[in-house]
Amino acid sequence: MVAQKIDQCMRPHGSEGIETIRNMNENHREISEFAFECIEIGENDRILDIGCGGGVNIEKFLKLTENNVDGLDYSEVSVAESLKRNESSGRCRIIQANVCDMPVDDETYDVVSAFETIYFWPEISETFKEVSRIIKPKGQFMIAQGTDGNHPDDEKWLETVEGMSVYTAPELEKYLLNAGFESVKTYVKENDYIMVVIARK
Repeated sequence: MVAQKIDQCMRPHGSEGIETIRNMNENHREISEFAFECIEIGENDRILDIGCGGGVNIEKFLKLTENNVDGLDYSEVSVAESLKRNESSGRCRIIQANVCDMPVDDETYDVVSAFETIYFWPEISETFKEVSRIIKPKGQFMIAQGTDGNHPDDEKWLETVEGMSVYTAPELEKYLLNAGFESVKTYVKENDYIMVVIARK
């Protein structure tokens, strides 16, 4: 049962996938709210949300910029749900693809975000290089997650979920700098484990 739920979180599919996306939208709200407190968005920033799920964060970004806000997810259900929520804006495109090999031109986006998703990215160092490739010079890459690598439940999740990885702030900083980012700032919510990392290219 637990394995099925984790599989749905990694790649929502079928009718159960729609329910999973709705649950994630609700369960990740606090992480999302803290992340939006940490980042500055320009009114002309072009943005991509990787692992966009149900498109809630795309909806928030659309209120902060007059430019396009796109999403990328390898789940067909997530793509459909994100489109349903944001298509009427006229400024949103959802790409079905893998983060390791994105069909996106070099230096396309001012801001790229990843909410509660890098746990499942393979070869994190190489994947961060792929993210860096699509970000404009001086652009930002924001990672938002529910653990700073010190959450009491981290070990349980790592034992339960094959292929899952949890990273501390120093580990992420090392990978991001190696991927070509110039600077990295970390924010941890007070009296909590929620962490936001913002790398600037």
